[in-house]
Amino acid sequence: MVEHQDVSSPTAATSQLVALSLLARPIAFPTLVAVMKFGKKFREHQVEGCVYIDYKALKRLIKELSGGSTETAFRQELWNGMHQVNAFFLQRENALLADLPAAVAASGSDESGAFFEQVAALRSYAVLNYLACLKICKKHDKHSASPVREAMVDHMFTQASYLSLEHSYLFSQCEGLIEAA
Repeated sequence: MVEHQDVSSPTAATSQLVALSLLARPIAFPTLVAVMKFGKKFREHQVEGCVYIDYKALKRLIKELSGGSTETAFRQELWNGMHQVNAFFLQRENALLADLPAAVAASGSDESGAFFEQVAALRSYAVLNYLACLKICKKHDKHSASPVREAMVDHMFTQASYLSLEHSYLFSQCEGLIEAA
């Protein structure tokens, strides 16, 4: 038997449906792969105020590959970008974790719907940066005798922003709340 929650307004029901659709499905960016060049789609999906991998600068460094100094600059720019993304992610995740009890208390309201949208946006942010790292490393390795992809992937999976895609307390709590609703 399915219990139905008493929803006092249509907007509350709508916000709950939006939250369900945002968090209950896997994140996919099908248009990032086939339709246009990745760099352009990457910029289009960016949200103002967030920190992203500097894909354009990394691409420029790949074009300049000619020796050790450019290889070092590329690796340094990539690692710095990954650390900046991770720091931003942790800051945002901690802020959302602090707001989680209020979202639980306001379950089914516009406020909780907005909270779930922010959580879904954070998850999309992590996926988008993950894709950017993979794409730029693939491009680098295609043009360089010194591959970076394996080292980058190993390093990436020490970062909370990337580990969160599989093991995030925030994401799992939100999914649990949505399933219980």
